[in-house]
Amino acid sequence: MPLSNSTRMGEALDGADVANKVVVIEGARHGFRGEHGQRARSETLAFLTAHLVPADE
Repeated sequence: MPLSNSTRMGEALDGADVANKVVVIEGARHGFRGEHGQRARSETLAFLTAHLVPADE
C-alpha cells in the first residue's frame, strides 16, 4: 500500500478524533519479518496497551 494512503488515513482519523499512530519502518516490506517484524509488533503492542488496557493494570 502506498505510504500516502496510510498518511491520509491517519489524518482522517485525527480529524475524527480517533486514536491512531502511523509508524513508518524504513526498509520494511509488506509482511514484516525479522527486526522489522519485531518493531511492528512492539509498536502495535504499545499502542494497544496505551489505548485498551485500563490504567490500573
